[in-house]
Amino acid sequence: MRNFFEHQDRAQRRTSLLLVCMSLAVLAMGSTLFGFVWLARSLLLLRVPPNAVLPPALQLGHLYMWCVLGTAAAVAAASILRIWSLRDGGRSVAHMLDARLVSGQARDDLERRLLNVVTEMALAAGVPVPQVYVLDGERSINALAAGWELEDAIICTTRGCLEKLTRAELSGVVAHEFSHILHGDARLNLRLMGTVYGMLSIGLLGQQLMRAGRMGQKNGLFLVLFGFMIATVGAVGGVLGKLVKAAVSRQREFLADAAAVQFTRDPSGIAGALKKIGGYGFGARVDGVAAAEASHFFFGEVGRAFDDLAWFSTHPPLNQRITRIEPSFDGAFVTPPEGIAEPSEPGPRLARGERRVSAHAEPERALAAQLMAARTANTNAPVLGSSAPEAAEKLGRLPERLRQSCESSFSACGLVFAMLCQSESTPPRTRAQLECIRQLAGGALARETEQLLPLIWNTSRPDRLALATLAAPALRALESSHKRMLQRTVAALIAEDGATSVFEHVLGYVLAAHWSGTEPRTPSRRNSTLAAHVSEVQLVLSALSHTGAAFADSAGAAFAAGVRRLPGLPLALLPASPRLLSGLAPALDSLRALRPIACEALVDACAHAVLADQRVTEDEITLLRAVCLALGVPLPRLDLSQASGGVSSAH
Repeated sequence: MRNFFEHQDRAQRRTSLLLVCMSLAVLAMGSTLFGFVWLARSLLLLRVPPNAVLPPALQLGHLYMWCVLGTAAAVAAASILRIWSLRDGGRSVAHMLDARLVSGQARDDLERRLLNVVTEMALAAGVPVPQVYVLDGERSINALAAGWELEDAIICTTRGCLEKLTRAELSGVVAHEFSHILHGDARLNLRLMGTVYGMLSIGLLGQQLMRAGRMGQKNGLFLVLFGFMIATVGAVGGVLGKLVKAAVSRQREFLADAAAVQFTRDPSGIAGALKKIGGYGFGARVDGVAAAEASHFFFGEVGRAFDDLAWFSTHPPLNQRITRIEPSFDGAFVTPPEGIAEPSEPGPRLARGERRVSAHAEPERALAAQLMAARTANTNAPVLGSSAPEAAEKLGRLPERLRQSCESSFSACGLVFAMLCQSESTPPRTRAQLECIRQLAGGALARETEQLLPLIWNTSRPDRLALATLAAPALRALESSHKRMLQRTVAALIAEDGATSVFEHVLGYVLAAHWSGTEPRTPSRRNSTLAAHVSEVQLVLSALSHTGAAFADSAGAAFAAGVRRLPGLPLALLPASPRLLSGLAPALDSLRALRPIACEALVDACAHAVLADQRVTEDEITLLRAVCLALGVPLPRLDLSQASGGVSSAH
């Protein structure tokens, strides 16, 4: 998507703004506490002789400093603990809301349709498919996205969203939530949740102290008074926290709405969903216990009474949102029909695992042509994201058996193993690898792998990596012991032939870094510049240049094309060596700390290195996808006809 990196960078700057707002709120809370302390001090001084010398601790300056510092320490500790409890990313929010996992476990056509839409969006962006959840008890029309990184992101919808929206409207809502993931808003929302909780926790502590004082007999009055003081300080923090949350959230909804239109090429979809929220009796209200705390994650206002005030609303008014999408909107909302809007996918019933191609293929191709033409005038910034219909069509050409294997954790493991087995031209080595699978993963998985082998052998390496992306939700659902089994078996299959190909390196990295880890990943800090990672950038560009080199001097030309996009960096082509690929995983892990704008420059340089010789090999695309996955960005659109000028059309 165009401006993707700008939006991510803006989200990161909003994190800094959030810290400033939090500091001001803590200062206000500390000042409120100081007011109570000043009152207590004044009462105490009534019993002190006028000429008495006060100890330094009772001087107003010291008291104010300690009130502010104590409040800041309490808020910071509660915020850090809350953010730590959210270390699982989107899954933490889903569990907090008591949502049910749907990925690989769809119960009906409505959930199947939701999985299809989410998959199409993920393929269009070139990112891993997020896990999908549903809030079964909620009849309203609402949805949310959450996650620290692309690999731990989730999409969650209410049951009413599935029942009351058409496929086009559901696509608009899902595209809106994908925008929050891709633009870094989902990460910001998690930080915002932790920050606001830190402010609210002071009030919760005060309420508990007051409750304990009323129930106790000894020092009960003191506890009630002390608890009232703490609760008042917490109330100030709660009000300011809500204001901060609302202010940070509202403007991002307009951006996500616009991005949803760009994603789906259909303004009527998201506009129709918003109109139905306005005309539906349940609206977007969510009644779960944790809904108020997570209100800024949702597609629509969750409808808490206190949040009905404009200043405390986390979302702009529906009229404003619809008018920006549909300027001719007359203010008339739409009442959803009784029952289910679309009980199943249009046309023939979908087979399990089948993905339907969007009806907007032709408009999408026309827009892609316009974007390519626009690149002639501006060749400095890449257009990111590929065509959802093209991606879905490509997936539709794959055997149904392979698509179905992406939905079951068991079959997904067999699919990964089949990708790593040698080609049909080397039967002895293939038998040795199947025996390795039998010993490490069991006979059932070995048989599953053997059944998938003939189908895998007829697919390209980029298609195999796309299948691995589709299998991401099923692989994430594995238990820890099974993840360790998957990791051991993958490592053994890669090492079995004594040589590691580009595809094996990339697939191994993807599994280890994103889907097969046994512990939650610590959210990376994205504030580094390219100048701080010269050696890693040099290694990645060298690996890409040598991977696509058809002749001895081709690598140098490709490397030079990439370096020209990174002026000022002292980069030199590293010689071709197995160490380039073996060092790729540590280098990519280190580059995860890059600022979004630095990621833009690096992806652009990598794309130009790939396009330098006017040809794109499977290994180059595979390696470029690994770089994008590591940086948490969509795969760029590559246009061979404009290789010297920019990156534009989808590969």
